[in-house]
Order: sequence, then C-alpha cells, then structure tokens
Amino acid sequence: MEKVKKLKLRMAGKTLLKLKLQATPRRYNTFEGEVDIIFDAANRTFFDKAAIQTRQGRSLVSEPVNYVSWHGFYALQDREIKLPVINFHHNRKVIREVRHRGTVKRKDIFFFPICSVYIPADFPLESVGSSKLEKDTTGIELREHFSARVDFFVLPKGVSAKEFIENFTISVFYFTADITVFDKSRNGELCGLPVNKLEDCAFSTVNIGGWDVLVRVLYTRLTREPELCNTYSILFHDPNDAIEMLLDRRIVTQEGQVKRTTDIHGEETRMFAKSGG
Repeated sequence: MEKVKKLKLRMAGKTLLKLKLQATPRRYNTFEGEVDIIFDAANRTFFDKAAIQTRQGRSLVSEPVNYVSWHGFYALQDREIKLPVINFHHNRKVIREVRHRGTVKRKDIFFFPICSVYIPADFPLESVGSSKLEKDTTGIELREHFSARVDFFVLPKGVSAKEFIENFTISVFYFTADITVFDKSRNGELCGLPVNKLEDCAFSTVNIGGWDVLVRVLYTRLTREPELCNTYSILFHDPNDAIEMLLDRRIVTQEGQVKRTTDIHGEETRMFAKSGG
C-alpha cells in the first residue's frame, strides 16, 4: 500500500481542492495507459468555471462542476475500443464527457500536463469547514489573500521527479515556460512564467499512489487566461499529443550546439533505459 494516496490544496486550515491518483481498475481490460486522476472541489463548493483547452481554444462546461475524473487509459469493452476520457461531474452526475488520446506511460517520459486550478485572492474561506489531513494525505499550503494558479503535471509510474530532472533536457520547460507551451491554439508559444518575481513561484513534487506529481504554484494576476485568473476555476490541458508540444524545438546545448529536442529526448530516453531507469 502506498503511503500517500491524496493531495490537498489548503489555506488557513481549509481544503480548497482534493486530488487523488489511482491505478486503472482491472475490470476495464486496459491495454494502454495506467492512471485515473480525481479532482474534488472544496466542500459545498462548485468551480466558477470549468474548461478544457483544445486546438481551437478553451471550451467551457456549461453547467456547474465540482468533481472531475481524468481517465488516461484505453479499454476494450464489448469488442469496442474505448478512448481515454475526461468526465466533468455535477454532484457525481456526468454532465460532459471529453474523449481523448492522452495516456501517462513509460514510453513517453515527461511530466504530463493535467490541469491548472485558479484560486482567487478573496476565496470565501468562511464557506468551507476546517479539516485535518488524514494519514494517507499530504497537503500544500497556499498563501492567503493572493490570487494563484496551481499547475499539476504527472510522470509515468516508476520514474521519479529527481530522475527526470537529472536525465532529461526537456525538464527545463517546467521551471521556465508558461503553460502556453502545451497550448495548440497558440502554436505552443514559449512564454516565461507570468510572475513579477521569483519568490512568487513555488515548486513541489510529491508521490501520490506511486506517481510523482509536480505542483507548480504561481502567485499572480498576470496569467494568460484572463477569464479564469482570480476566480475559483479549473482548466484541463489538451491531452492529445501532449509530448509533441515539447518536441521539435531547438535549444542550445552546454557545448554551444543547436539541437532539436526530439533528437535529444530520444537519445536521453535510450540512455535512461540502458541505465536501468
């Protein structure tokens, strides 16, 4: 049994978001993909807005959402192949289903961009009851009275954040580039993190259920999603061909050579496999 099963975003003793990662149930006859990810809004609270990023831009869910399940696996049911799916729920009732091709798997070693959660500076904490952390739960404390965006990324099971950062050049994007790098509607535009000073960034890695998760907290009102900034909202990033948004870019190596990230990542993946990683 894994020690940590859940993560909670907290502020002043109140839980603003719950995150859980778990293995795909065997009943789905999974043949590709490995993880289910569950997001719960604060108690008795709905997100102001829930959306998914697409090639055409952000697509909003029309009804209130307080629970989202991100299923990253293919399944064989009644001789039919079911694509992975993101389900948006209103009190556990599915109100929108988004099929996709995104899976977290060892074949593609990178931090998969799952979603961003927006916290307003004036979040109504009085409407959320106080709660303690359970033994199988870890917490990340957020500053009070600050607008924030919290980005969640997930590595394949069995690959640690330390290994990824030390062995893969593309890891630099997660510490220097905004989430626009995964946005097809902006052609993967490479923009800096939208903060005024370094202390407004906080990076944490935690293993949940066996998967290493990068939690990137940005305290800012300058996000490039103005309709979501300073609201209590959740945005799921386009899960289709996510790693391709980091590849086929040109970077300068320590030796001063200009190389394509596709070539670099391919070589680093082979070396990592040979080393037993």
